[in-house]
Amino acid sequence: MIDYSATVDSLQKAFVEKCMETPEIVNQPGLSLVFKVDQIYAVGLAPGFIRNMAQWARIAPSQAYEAMLRTGNLVSRKSETGERESELNLLLTWESGGRRMDGRIRVSFFLADFLDRALALYAKRPALELADLRIVAAEKDRVERFLEGKTPPQGLAYVATS
Repeated sequence: MIDYSATVDSLQKAFVEKCMETPEIVNQPGLSLVFKVDQIYAVGLAPGFIRNMAQWARIAPSQAYEAMLRTGNLVSRKSETGERESELNLLLTWESGGRRMDGRIRVSFFLADFLDRALALYAKRPALELADLRIVAAEKDRVERFLEGKTPPQGLAYVATS
């Protein structure tokens, strides 16, 4: 029997070690792999965030993906074909050098608690601040359809663009 919680524990430890070594992997648009967008969710570059965590933890990416999915730390939905989907192309926006930048980026939704709990347990650090990166408000319906049956992101995860 596979112990998914042990795998998640390994991923969290590796994530924290990497954060301590390279803090810009979190919440810095243009540099980071994962961004906390509200108190419930973080979005991670897909499939890069899981692949990198797997590499840091020295486990197979498929094992990391399965553990994150089975424990609910990686949010997914059932597609029309019955397959699990965990990635979505979203229009995101952030400030860079005083200018607003927009980009359509393939992301996965993760429970922010996965990141915050890892930092609290293994680094005695407080919860992450919210990233400056936001989901473009026009994407709200797509996000809510993707997360159907789950708590939707809070309003502060979105920003209207002109």
